[in-house]
Amino acid sequence: MLLHGEGAKVNKSDLGLLVALDDLYAIIAQYDPKNVYNMDETGLFFHLLPRYNLLMPDEDISTTRGKKKSKDRVSLIVCTNTVGTHKIPCALISKPKAPACIKDRQWLVPYFSQAKVWMDVETCWKWFNEVFLLKVKK
Repeated sequence: MLLHGEGAKVNKSDLGLLVALDDLYAIIAQYDPKNVYNMDETGLFFHLLPRYNLLMPDEDISTTRGKKKSKDRVSLIVCTNTVGTHKIPCALISKPKAPACIKDRQWLVPYFSQAKVWMDVETCWKWFNEVFLLKVKK
C-alpha cells in the first residue's frame, strides 16, 4: 500500500484548534448549506510515469530501464457548494504567462500563471474575483 499526504501534521488534541473549529462550525451553521462552498487545489503530474512496470512474459527484466521522474505539473482548483448542486468550473495553474497551446484561442478552463505552480495569495484573489464571484452571482 502506498500512502501519500501530510499525515500527523496537525495536533488533533490541541484545545485551541478544537475551540476554533467549534467556532467555525457555529458560523457555518448560520448559512444555508447551498451557500457554503469548499475550494481546494490538487497537483497533477502530467508527465510522471507509473511507479511500477508490467512486463510481458517474453520480456527480460534486464532490458527494462528506469527513467528520471518528471516533475512537470499543473495545479487544478476545484470548488463546489456543500450540497454539490453548484460546481464552479475547474481552473488551471501553470508556469507560462501565455502558453502557446492557448494563445489566440478561447480556452474553456480559467488559466492562471504562477512561478511555483501552486495557489498563493495573489492567485487565490485572482481566482476569487475572476471566477468564483462571477459564477456565484449568476
